Amino acid sequence: MWADGSGVEVFKTIYVAEDGEYLAWVDWDVRLDGRPLDGAALSWGPGIGRAVENEAKNRYAYRGLVVAALADDIQRFRPQKTDADVSWPEGMGPRWLALDAQHFALAMIQRRPAAAAINVFDVQALGKESQTQRLGIQTTARQVTLFGGPKSDRLLKKLDKLLAIDMTSLVNWGFFGFLAKPLYVALGWVESLVGNWGLAIILITVVIKLLFFPLTQKSMVSMRKTQKKMAKLQPKVRRIKEKYRDKRDMESRKKINEETMALYQKEGVNPMASLTGCMPLMLQLPVLYAMYTVLTVATELRGAPLFGWLRDLSAPDPYFITPLVMGVTMLGQQLLTLTKTEDPQQKSQQRMMLMMPIMFTFFFLRLPSGLVLYWLINNILGIGQQILINRHADAVPKTG
Repeated sequence: MWADGSGVEVFKTIYVAEDGEYLAWVDWDVRLDGRPLDGAALSWGPGIGRAVENEAKNRYAYRGLVVAALADDIQRFRPQKTDADVSWPEGMGPRWLALDAQHFALAMIQRRPAAAAINVFDVQALGKESQTQRLGIQTTARQVTLFGGPKSDRLLKKLDKLLAIDMTSLVNWGFFGFLAKPLYVALGWVESLVGNWGLAIILITVVIKLLFFPLTQKSMVSMRKTQKKMAKLQPKVRRIKEKYRDKRDMESRKKINEETMALYQKEGVNPMASLTGCMPLMLQLPVLYAMYTVLTVATELRGAPLFGWLRDLSAPDPYFITPLVMGVTMLGQQLLTLTKTEDPQQKSQQRMMLMMPIMFTFFFLRLPSGLVLYWLINNILGIGQQILINRHADAVPKTG
């Protein structure tokens, strides 16, 4: 009980769970001169502690969101996109409201329908410096259940069963959730066998590579064979260009293209097949994003080590070793895909392909080291596959 000496009294009773469920039950009431004070609300916020060092350095980490579980929808509010307070009237408020961070959450679960609100705080007025705006939550419910803990999938499922709610919605699996959630389950199962999340990522990468192997093998062999056939036809292509060497008009360029395409058609070569080498990368991008999602939202991977200097797979490599090695392996794989050519257009395409490892290395410098590990192992396996493809393609009969 608390009183201000002017007739305002606050009564609050807290029951704390003892079995590690991160729960507390709160009953509270506010009275003025012994009568219930209408409009009084329980507030929580505007944030969840301070960011640890890895989170503070991670540009992709997020904090300060609010999640509202409405009757038929889950809504997420971001400080940058929330200009004013959001409120719901009595009986229409969310089942629960939560202050959401990357791996932890603080939630108010209303045991009875009540008015609820999300309040916008000016943190400069609160003496903060890290952000210009934060969100807090508020409810008029006199009986609430409070949750404050990690967003572990197993823990949230246990709470859902206990409280008959949908707290698992706190974990945002993103656009590729249909891939991220099964990937998380598979990684957890492998980790339970090998006892290390880094080893689990390596083994899952091997499995994913094997699943994609038939499709990627077919497309990459086709690309390699087409490149070799086109390389052998370059003397004939040069002769076509020599016919129109002294002519610069559009009609001459049109004839060069027509005669070149007629040559390719006669020799049974499809120039577009040389672009199928991009297909393996395009197929991998959704899986890559799903792996990124798992590494950024799964609390089990927060602080999970591989070995040596990699002490947290959800954080960037502190020494940038794995991104640099990843870039080297990606460059090696790209070099194996190239064939000798004198065609300026093909040379230009090859130079663009060699720029990709540099771009990927730059992007991966600040991404979770577990994601870099996934792509590194994928590249190493890809190098082995490309060697097999090159040997297969060398068996193509010579064209006259």
